[in-house]
Amino acid sequence: MKLKQKKILEITREIFPREPLSEQLLVVLYELGDLAKCIKNMKRYPGDKNLYLAEARKAIGDLITQVRLTCELLGFSFEELDEFGYRAFLEKFNDYRRERFK
Repeated sequence: MKLKQKKILEITREIFPREPLSEQLLVVLYELGDLAKCIKNMKRYPGDKNLYLAEARKAIGDLITQVRLTCELLGFSFEELDEFGYRAFLEKFNDYRRERFK
């Protein structure tokens, strides 16, 4: 929903009025790193898997929010890119399937 993106940008600009895109990309990478840490810890500490799974869920939510903000900064629709990415995934999968079964 475009309204959600605009609200995220509005709140962010209130706190960081001139945050450049390069800084925003660092935040995206930070959130992605948080997710990677959760996944690594799930494998490293299987007894605490549920704890790290809950953290991973939050990390994915944070990552989605930051990607929405990045889309808004670039003037892209998150929903359109989500659909575009899904279609690209299906196309790549079909290409892989064709190559695999030659």
